[in-house]
Amino acid sequence: MNEFTERYENLSNSGLLKIIENSNDYQPLAVEAAIAELGNRGLSQGELDLAKHELREEQLHVENQYKKGQEQISAFKRRIDFIFDTFNPVQKGLPAPDRLIRLVTVVFSCLPIYWLITQLTFLWPMVNDGQAYWDLSMFMGYIPFLIMLAAVLLFWKRQRIGWLLFSISLSYRVVAAIYLFFIEITTDWTSGYAVLEALFPRTPPIYYLGAIIFFGGTLTAIAKKSIREIYLIDTKWMWASMGAGAFMAYILLRP
Repeated sequence: MNEFTERYENLSNSGLLKIIENSNDYQPLAVEAAIAELGNRGLSQGELDLAKHELREEQLHVENQYKKGQEQISAFKRRIDFIFDTFNPVQKGLPAPDRLIRLVTVVFSCLPIYWLITQLTFLWPMVNDGQAYWDLSMFMGYIPFLIMLAAVLLFWKRQRIGWLLFSISLSYRVVAAIYLFFIEITTDWTSGYAVLEALFPRTPPIYYLGAIIFFGGTLTAIAKKSIREIYLIDTKWMWASMGAGAFMAYILLRP
């Protein structure tokens, strides 16, 4: 008798067989106790065959669960690989225009997330304030963002309207950044009150200069003939969309 003898008295016949057949996975004393217990039960051949059948069923169930788990892991990996391959801008074998489209899509998909995070700090108090006043002018400021959001999705889907909306949005942002850059460098914002200047800090001109380079560079990239051919955009539509973006900037930013 050893420490396993009492423990195995209530173990099923198939459980005892499992220990005996997988003896390398158990302590020698455990295997010895399982053999002794099985012998003490004096099983008939039918009972022994039933225990073996139950053990095989259990093993098949474990194997099936393992296979299902592996299949789920493989399916998950395939989804990740598909997403990565879809947006990976440096994927080997892709033509240069396709790499550029993927890169632009990835970069500009992050902007709405950043915008949402920054705007929540402003919108949340107003949503909770029952006396807050909402008018059309407040929503007008979100039009460029909404256009950008739609443009990125349609641009990725290789839709002609996606290119046009993207061009309008980028043109708006370039013109707006140029306008605000010159306002910033030509206006004296000194109020003489340190408290006010601390509450309303100036935006450094370099910020607008960076926006001009970033959005202008992207606009120049998608305006390449090799990109426009994918979206069936001719020169007339290219300039028309850029003009629409500039006009929108004029309407929304004018005093």
